[in-house]
Amino acid sequence: MFIPRRGRMVRPQVNRAEMALQRAHQLLNSSQPQEAAQLFHMLADGLDQKGMPVRAVMVRLQAAYAEALAGLVEQAVHSTNNALSHPVSANIPNRVANATQRVIDVFRQKGQTKEAGDLEKKVEELVNKAGFLQGQRFQLKATESQHHGELPAKCPSCGGPLLPDEVEWHDAGTASCNYCGSAIKTF
Repeated sequence: MFIPRRGRMVRPQVNRAEMALQRAHQLLNSSQPQEAAQLFHMLADGLDQKGMPVRAVMVRLQAAYAEALAGLVEQAVHSTNNALSHPVSANIPNRVANATQRVIDVFRQKGQTKEAGDLEKKVEELVNKAGFLQGQRFQLKATESQHHGELPAKCPSCGGPLLPDEVEWHDAGTASCNYCGSAIKTF
């Protein structure tokens, strides 16, 4: 998109972090998860430095998911544990648990049942500390998605996946992208 400025067309400035986030999601979607994971980690570190811990945790879990897809088991476990142990995770246990479930699912698909089981235990501890029982978490997940409109599959700003049980809902028709923070309207 170009914006006219004093007789000439100028491309608007795009935030470098947003461009890197778009690139990380593109890499993940084009079967280059190891490269995507590196970029996600860099972005998560930057978000932590900027005082955006919720987004940093969610981006770090996306890095863990990419590492799991790449077969980097130790790194994926480390990244997931890092996200789960972040103090802000206790404030958003359902979102963190649901994002971690994607890592666990990849581990199970690849036969890494010990790692999957270990992560499930840590998620259960997190959820229990927050005052939920494991069954209640899944009940809340189903209830949340029933009260909201349908999200696009991907964020129009960064290309990240928009999963109803992982985004932050502001009202029945608006959610925030976990990765770039853009407000997304349902349809």
